[in-house]
Amino acid sequence: MGVLSTIGLICLPVLAAWSLLRVLVPIWRGDKPRIRDVVGAGFWLGGTLTVGSEEGHGRLLIIGWGLLAVIPLFGIGLGISAAVSAFTGKRGSVVDPTRLRLRIAAATRPDTADSILFGVARNGTVILGGLPATPDGPALPPRVRLAHECPFCFVEEVLTELVEDAAPHIAEYRNDVAHGKNRVFILGRLDGDPRLRAEINTLAGEENPHAADCLVHGPGRGPTHER
Repeated sequence: MGVLSTIGLICLPVLAAWSLLRVLVPIWRGDKPRIRDVVGAGFWLGGTLTVGSEEGHGRLLIIGWGLLAVIPLFGIGLGISAAVSAFTGKRGSVVDPTRLRLRIAAATRPDTADSILFGVARNGTVILGGLPATPDGPALPPRVRLAHECPFCFVEEVLTELVEDAAPHIAEYRNDVAHGKNRVFILGRLDGDPRLRAEINTLAGEENPHAADCLVHGPGRGPTHER
């Protein structure tokens, strides 16, 4: 067997595994894989199986079928994860918007110095980074789901209530969401300044906005779509 053939036999399963990983990871995170990644996975998996069967490379054939078997196993894993989530912590993370609004207001009092990461995740949960515990209860998980109300509307309402001159921040936020760019806020205070400030930012892994069922923030809505 030549050097090039040996390299090819090594590269084929590696590329097949890598391309399959690029398809499965977005699905696990709740996103859709890119078409080119799906095509690439099919190409390299097919190539691995074809070369393994036609050229008589048993190990290559075993690897190819093993990678192919990962797909149904992955589907079973997703099903188990969804079932476990339905009966464990995910249900407990559903909160009432009014109660959550009060928790955020208490956590951003003038005598507090901590900053809070606040926004909407792509799965529709409200991001609460750094929200402390209170004497009345433990700290909330970093992401909670509202019992009702659009999460984007909730974020805008909280900003309006707590941040002075929040209109420019809300306008920028709504415009970005309408253009398919998700943003989050960092709520905090500067030393010696009692006013709560909102800094708009981007959170890695949450660049795509949630498709909300809302007349204001739903798909196809926003400043550039309103009449």
